[in-house]
Amino acid sequence: QSTTQSKVTGDVEKEILKLVSRKSTVSQKEIAVQLSMNINTIKYHIRKMQKKGILVYEGTNRKGKWIIK
Repeated sequence: QSTTQSKVTGDVEKEILKLVSRKSTVSQKEIAVQLSMNINTIKYHIRKMQKKGILVYEGTNRKGKWIIK
């Protein structure tokens, strides 16, 4: 089960990174709508990627952007 779970997690993270690479100012809400997922699921995955150092948010809440490391 954990292999399946990590595959799904990896797929979600790849999709988030794809959206961020297309539009660095995309909001978590926009990502959730695009991927047809719950906002809390998106927040979870983004937090996870931030802890790993893959994704960084720079700037203010309104005028910030995502940076892929």
